[in-house]
Amino acid sequence: MKIIHEEILEQTADSIESLSEDVFACATYQLLERKSDDQPAERVGSVLLYKIQNGESVKRLCTTKTNAILDMKWHRSSYQKILSTADSKGIVHFYSVVDDQLKEDNSLVLNEDALCLSVDWYKTHSPEKVAYSLSNGDLAIVQLTESGPELLNSWTGHTLEAWIVACDRVNENILYTGADDCLLKMWDLRMGTERASVTSKRHSMGVCSIQSHPKRDHVFCSGSYDENIIVWDNRAMKKPLSEFETGGGVWRLKWHPHGYDTLLAACMHNGFKVINYDNDLANPVLQSSYEKHESLAYGVDWCLDYEQQKNDNKDETVIASCSFYDKLLTVWKTEC
Repeated sequence: MKIIHEEILEQTADSIESLSEDVFACATYQLLERKSDDQPAERVGSVLLYKIQNGESVKRLCTTKTNAILDMKWHRSSYQKILSTADSKGIVHFYSVVDDQLKEDNSLVLNEDALCLSVDWYKTHSPEKVAYSLSNGDLAIVQLTESGPELLNSWTGHTLEAWIVACDRVNENILYTGADDCLLKMWDLRMGTERASVTSKRHSMGVCSIQSHPKRDHVFCSGSYDENIIVWDNRAMKKPLSEFETGGGVWRLKWHPHGYDTLLAACMHNGFKVINYDNDLANPVLQSSYEKHESLAYGVDWCLDYEQQKNDNKDETVIASCSFYDKLLTVWKTEC
């Protein structure tokens, strides 16, 4: 393992999202001290854009001040790259990259009385749609139009904080959600939103991470405060394909974007893990760990070319990660 870059940030950090093999964003969430006992604490944040130079050094391109950010995701198409953020005031923002700077194009208030906790883009390219989850348990779908973002649908999906929403890679009618109520839900929007098509109680604590597999139809993974990663086939939800204990709450999960059966996990109090699976997605094996982050490993992503397997070296991969209280951003190379 080789460290390319280490940086102590100005604010506590909680999200990493890669745009490409050499550009990634890091988001922060800072809780300010109360000015008086009768005033709520203010939350502020930022989005930091970085460039990895020749795989050996890292340069910050820009700093964009925001409300506190809880999650963000890039949308990549042949004609545009858009970053959507979910913030502490229930607002979703949309940014484009212009001359190495983030330019805010639009925003939309989902709920002024709730935090927007997670975001995921639909995997179809046009029209662009985005799913969000909120701290009051609500779920929302937003569509980008020529006149700006429009709310298509919203409903109460969970009774407690909906930590995560994820879109199925193949079927745009399928959403996965997880919440502090310990429930993992699969929604088929063709059947309406009165109830989920599948509700799983397999996790024993809050479900805070979900991602659809980038190449395998029907496959997705979930992570929880119960310190377990579960890989599922959505056609047979009664029996998972595999389970893996991480030793820390699983805040984020990222499949290898080139379709390898390898997971990258942010495990809160137990660092970051790279986990390999066999062809049956069973028998998970820990490939490598990075535990230098001292507090709440939250944000992590592969720094790879997402459009194609260009110059792909599976044996040596660049990863960016961040942790909360120690404000540490790290870019490192590992084998996977």
